[in-house]
Amino acid sequence: MALWHLLRDRTSAEDIRNLCFLLNLDYDTLPGDGRSAKAREIVAHFDRREELDALAEALHQLRPDIET
Repeated sequence: MALWHLLRDRTSAEDIRNLCFLLNLDYDTLPGDGRSAKAREIVAHFDRREELDALAEALHQLRPDIET
């Protein structure tokens, strides 16, 4: 949940697209419209795979100013 809040509140739409690129996710096939929905789906994707640490690391690489 905390990662979703960070993605939703502290990143731009372009950041979300770049994060998808870093994580080999196809932004356009993620369900939902808008940054908040895409952020939720990214977090859910990594939560289902028990890989939230990988998501947090990618976010830190993309935006070192955001504490994960």
